[in-house]
Amino acid sequence: MTNLDPKTELFQMALIKWGNRLQEDIAIEEMSELIKALVKYRRDSNEHTREAVQEEIADVKICVQQLEMMFGQEKVSEFEEKKLSRLYNKINEARI
Repeated sequence: MTNLDPKTELFQMALIKWGNRLQEDIAIEEMSELIKALVKYRRDSNEHTREAVQEEIADVKICVQQLEMMFGQEKVSEFEEKKLSRLYNKINEARI
């Protein structure tokens, strides 16, 4: 038994079973599906297209978490903090 939370353990199992390269390809595919779902939603906003976007967001979030494991979550977090700070500054600059 490991000390990992169930989700992290599941992600590790997927990486062991299919490898980093395939998981990278799946992440690319899922991001593409999210883009397509968003375009369809913009063309025809209804409950079905909204749910399709929500489902694809869930897929992408899972893939991003796997990518964080693969590329180093700590380093990703550093970049995320910088990006959030930049966004904060842009919002404040826009208020002027």
